[in-house]
Amino acid sequence: MKAPRIISGFHAVQARLRAESSSVIEIFLDEGRADARAKDLVALARIHGVKLMRVPGVRLDGLHAGGAHQGVVARVEDTSRR
Repeated sequence: MKAPRIISGFHAVQARLRAESSSVIEIFLDEGRADARAKDLVALARIHGVKLMRVPGVRLDGLHAGGAHQGVVARVEDTSRR
């Protein structure tokens, strides 16, 4: 079994939820986000039964080393085949 990997950004996380929700281990959402995109993501995670945690933005920075995460990161199973 491959180690989980991190994906970030609303589009990437929502697309993974829609396409392969069973591969999403957990989602971390910036506790400061209360906009429509954040609310949509919370609802989508609930529909798919995926654990979503509201965390400080600093924690997201630590989970996603570098780059822009838009306030959301997810730990997912690596489904790529080699």
